[in-house]
Amino acid sequence: MQVAPAEHWDLRDVVAVLEEQAKEVSSREGHERAPSSPYFEPRQKLLPDRLDTVTQAILARDFPALAQTVEEEAIDLHLIAMSSHPPVFYWKSGTLEVLAAIRCLRQEGVEVCATMDAGANVHMICTPDSEAAVAEVVGSIPEVGSLIHDGVGQGPRIADEHLV
Repeated sequence: MQVAPAEHWDLRDVVAVLEEQAKEVSSREGHERAPSSPYFEPRQKLLPDRLDTVTQAILARDFPALAQTVEEEAIDLHLIAMSSHPPVFYWKSGTLEVLAAIRCLRQEGVEVCATMDAGANVHMICTPDSEAAVAEVVGSIPEVGSLIHDGVGQGPRIADEHLV
């Protein structure tokens, strides 16, 4: 579902790559275990309101509202993984260091929030003015192997040039 055109809000995604190898527990397996968590059903009930909040935050370019909801959802996703049967722990020590650095940056006024998929890597959503500070601080964390810089785009397209 596209909420707004790509040019509506220039946001960046700086990805802290903490783990490049295959995960011990695949995303598919994690999804299959998720319903065994006691927090799975309550999260399902929160999703419609969260989606509405994120949609409104994007339309209003309200970074604080977006950041709060994005981080709540990311934490809940991993809470479910960690409380499933058997539990899945995707985070690494570096994941926690990156999350702590993001909280510190935000306290200093940097517009950044963190989200994660099923893995140790952290996606840091930020404004263009914040991208350099985010990259500098997070890139200095020893467990971060590399950073990937991405942004809002026009969607998939066929490329004639080779990607390597």
